Amino acid sequence: MVRDVLGSLLLLGGALWLWLGLVQAQRRQLRLLEELAASLEQMASAIRFRRETLLRLLAAQRQRPLAGPYYGAVLAALEEGISLPAAWRQGFAALSGEGGRILRRLEPEGDEQRILGELTWAAGELTELRRGLEQESRQREKLWFAGLFSGAGLLLILLI
Repeated sequence: MVRDVLGSLLLLGGALWLWLGLVQAQRRQLRLLEELAASLEQMASAIRFRRETLLRLLAAQRQRPLAGPYYGAVLAALEEGISLPAAWRQGFAALSGEGGRILRRLEPEGDEQRILGELTWAAGELTELRRGLEQESRQREKLWFAGLFSGAGLLLILLI
């Protein structure tokens, strides 16, 4: 009897652990997209109002907890002598999904207006993508929760 209860609790705990892991991964992806959009908006604002250089802004963005490694990869590629557009694509090559495709399409070269337009466009695209994924994520979390716990419940019934 105690063994059955303990086994049931372990099974339900495992289902909960799996569900929380899936939810956490999705939320981390949403935070990354939000941080990337904010960083691009911040860079555009700094270029527009403070006339900052893109290289200095990239170095400042490297401090961000989630997006920072991508900006660091761009800077590392630049230090190897790669052109800025190629370094940008290489820096965001590890970013998967539509967010990565949006950032790799961004062309960070040309005059100030072109760069501002590119940064603003990409920030808007990432924001829209995050909003859409957030809605999908809520639905998916509910489905996963129902599926995992229904399956765990059914397994408990079969085992007991």
